[in-house]
Amino acid sequence: MRQVRGALFLIFLLLTVSALGHAQGLGTISGVAKDASGAVLPGVTVEVASPALIEKSRMAVTNESGQYTIVSLPPGVYSVTFTLPGFSTTRREGIEMLANFTAQVNADMKVGGVTETVEVTAETPLVDVQSAAVARAVTKDIIKDIPTGGTMYQLAAMMVGVTIGGGAAVVDVGGASGSPVQSQLSAHGGAAGDEVQMIDGLKVGNMMSNSGRTNQTLSPLLFEEIDVQISGHAGDAPSIGVQSNLIPRTGGNSFHGTFLVNGSSGRLQSDNLTSKLKALGLTDTTRLKNVYDVNGGFGGPIAKDRLWFFSTGRYQTNTSYIAGLYFPSDPKSWIRTDDKSRQAFDDQFLWDFTTRLTAAITPKMRLNGFIQIQHKWWPHWTITAATSPESVGRVDWPGRLYQVSWTWTATDRLLFEAGTNYGDSSDTILPRPGEINGLGAPIRIVEQGGTFNGVAIAPITYGPFGASLYETPMHQYGSRAAMSYVTGSHNFKVGMDLQRGFRSRIGANFSNDIQYRTQNFVLNQVTVYAPAGTYRTDLNYNLGVFLQDRWRIGRLAVSPGVRLEFQKESNSAYGAGPTKYAPARSLSFPGADVVRWKEVNPRFGVSYDLFGNGKTAIKASAARGVAQEGINTADSIHPAVALATNTARTVNELTYPAGDPRRLNNVPDCDLFNPLANGECGPWLTSGFGGTIPITLQDPRTLSGWGVRPWNWEFSTGFQHELTPRISAGMTYYRRINGGFLVTDNIANTADDFKQFTVTVPTDSRLPASGQKLTVFDINPTLASGQPFSATTNVTKFASDYGHQYRHWNGVDVSSNFRLQRITVQGGVTFGKTMSDNCEVARRLPEVLTSAAPALLSTPLEFCHNETGWQPQFKMIGSYDLPWQDLRFSSNFQSLPGPALQAGVIYSSADVTSSLGRGTSGGASKTVNVFDANTLFGDRLYQLDLRFSKIFRLNEGNTIDANFDIYNSLNSDAVLSETTTYAGVNGGAWRRPTGVIQGRIFKFGLRWDF
Repeated sequence: MRQVRGALFLIFLLLTVSALGHAQGLGTISGVAKDASGAVLPGVTVEVASPALIEKSRMAVTNESGQYTIVSLPPGVYSVTFTLPGFSTTRREGIEMLANFTAQVNADMKVGGVTETVEVTAETPLVDVQSAAVARAVTKDIIKDIPTGGTMYQLAAMMVGVTIGGGAAVVDVGGASGSPVQSQLSAHGGAAGDEVQMIDGLKVGNMMSNSGRTNQTLSPLLFEEIDVQISGHAGDAPSIGVQSNLIPRTGGNSFHGTFLVNGSSGRLQSDNLTSKLKALGLTDTTRLKNVYDVNGGFGGPIAKDRLWFFSTGRYQTNTSYIAGLYFPSDPKSWIRTDDKSRQAFDDQFLWDFTTRLTAAITPKMRLNGFIQIQHKWWPHWTITAATSPESVGRVDWPGRLYQVSWTWTATDRLLFEAGTNYGDSSDTILPRPGEINGLGAPIRIVEQGGTFNGVAIAPITYGPFGASLYETPMHQYGSRAAMSYVTGSHNFKVGMDLQRGFRSRIGANFSNDIQYRTQNFVLNQVTVYAPAGTYRTDLNYNLGVFLQDRWRIGRLAVSPGVRLEFQKESNSAYGAGPTKYAPARSLSFPGADVVRWKEVNPRFGVSYDLFGNGKTAIKASAARGVAQEGINTADSIHPAVALATNTARTVNELTYPAGDPRRLNNVPDCDLFNPLANGECGPWLTSGFGGTIPITLQDPRTLSGWGVRPWNWEFSTGFQHELTPRISAGMTYYRRINGGFLVTDNIANTADDFKQFTVTVPTDSRLPASGQKLTVFDINPTLASGQPFSATTNVTKFASDYGHQYRHWNGVDVSSNFRLQRITVQGGVTFGKTMSDNCEVARRLPEVLTSAAPALLSTPLEFCHNETGWQPQFKMIGSYDLPWQDLRFSSNFQSLPGPALQAGVIYSSADVTSSLGRGTSGGASKTVNVFDANTLFGDRLYQLDLRFSKIFRLNEGNTIDANFDIYNSLNSDAVLSETTTYAGVNGGAWRRPTGVIQGRIFKFGLRWDF
């Protein structure tokens, strides 16, 4: 490790600072200069100029092959000028530069005087013939014109091949969903956790999830462009998942700004509770209460050509009513009743301020600064139809992000880049300030549901807010440095990126450390708590060192690269003191290093200019990446996670005779500190409450060394062709191969401790396996070791210890892009399917066929080999400027697969006795998914959003867009999630919707650009 540290330190010194270069993902202009005979011209001076450059222009000189390359160009409109003594000056105007795109601009120079200038008229290149990367550009015009909710996630998810995950909550209609924190992006069978978000090329993840994405909600006025790379990642990419790079707007040498306001309310929403949904058992759907967004942005010169600024401010809120949930009539009452005049809602609020500074220190040295200050709060955090409004807490995210980046063009060939950032992503989840917790209710109650006085009672939790787990402080630090050596034929880059951070978690309880459970409002269980308190996990470093090149050989561009990765995670020392119900608790644990991973990830790409005219490219790439994470592994085995922080015990309210005041008094009449049965209470259901409990450990082999992390290879090959100067199309085939799988093995048992038997699928035409027998496993009551079946010692190990496991994804993207004079359209379709197989592993480790608690869903052995259905995703966005009255029409369409069908059939112990030869161990029922996963799907989601705009042109560069939007214009009633339990007559509530897209929303907006 000393040698590794020494090498990294040397690289650190060579690159001068540990920081980020903001050129990652910016544009490149490259080409060849020739004379009239076609001979290459070395020594030609090439100058690119744009208002987007604070230094105004940059220069390069063609090499012996007549080639030149100029990198790190921010989005904007450029001119390219070629000069050489003895030849006329040649100038190309109007080159629109996108991030992560190489525009090929060639020059055919004529003999003449330098003072003579030849203007060349040509369209902006649509095909990148030098890069194997597949990237989609969300341009400022798309951000302005296309109707969306406006978040970074929603904008990126419009792109072909990109999937937004996170369940029903992330399906947005007109901004009604706000900015769901569970949103994650993936592409082509990749893991959602491998997503990376960047600002100016610098990773801005936080210490939650896999540390690849920010929890900040950014203003749509901040974006100059969002570059969404989905394939062909080079060595400088931290992962090979979806990489979204936000390029912020800059000030410029003239003052300019934007004001944007839009909103809607429940009175502007259509009802989509259709007869179909009513037939499925719904009586209401989630609907809008209000949504509005006020944004302002302004920028310009502080000192012309030396210092620019651009600032944004925003206030946004969205509130939706919860279907079937109402405030209580009397929150202090033991028997909860609904106040039907006050429907409950989920309300979300946000204010945000950002500023970007751009400074020209010298004509060749640039400094960028970025600051974001944000406060986001949701007064009813995680509210659902099963949680009364007073029983949930309020979450606050007082986010901060500070970033500095630096670029120095030392020579026309040598470029240095560096920068760093710091983010505070802390949050609190507490009772609402200024409100009595639970509105005065004496106790927190979980009602299981049933029938009370002849009225059906749905399950619901009410009373004070109870257990909470929140993160404060939580800080992260990102940095990156790179050196590029650029010649006409080579673009060599060496660099490093580093992410560090920590998360302090606080486990607390705000309901006096106690909770009751009732059925039909009769007490049947009590749970007491001993919260974990404060504990900390650290990402000591996630360090990447990369080398890459782009080598042009005639029409061929080859991009080899390699990335070395080093990651360390650790847990800080921790102590757990006494609490109300664990007064004797006094535990201490030393700090420990947990993870020390090392990886080598090769990357390779090739692109070929088929006809040599820059209009047709054949591309291929191969890239290896590992499963991205921040502190996941260290946190999962932290001593605080191993604490028994709660225990439940049954309560029998009929224990005492009639007339005894303790009978049916809804109070646990027993000694709650006594772990044994006493009074009307049973024993603790969690032995060792207040101490530690067994948790899943990790095989030390998985925690340290080279090549031990789960990995995946992505391969791609395809073509891109410019059909006309403003129309292009392409098709790419992708294959992703996963490996390095991990499994959890309960080493207290062996495969011989499981007995194989069959269950019969209910006869139901809706079930593909109707009437068939499927094979499942049950553990023997007594293990071969003599221990009971419940003995547990879980260890995470390599799946390869038990046999081969496979997972492959194969698919195709077909995309097109139209940039006509008045019409802009882009879109396409993605087809893909996944093959997974763990049959060898399952035969030696049957427990992998049962999901973790609390679901405990069994997968039949017949489904250990799974091939999903081909489920195409269609996407199209477009705008049309009508030739009269300054009107614009724009739309956003997507057709996505419905929810994957699943049927968890519940088999009681008695149901399987004849096949198993005994009852199930412990007498518990067994839930079996009788659907082969992801082979059949519910109804597709068809969502069409429309915008009608009237543009008022006040003067040059001063316009007002009056927008009228219709979201979910077809008033789709698409089911987004549904009940998966199959029980009772005809499956009971199976496939009853639990999430439905919001109905059609009419929304008004105004945007003033000046």
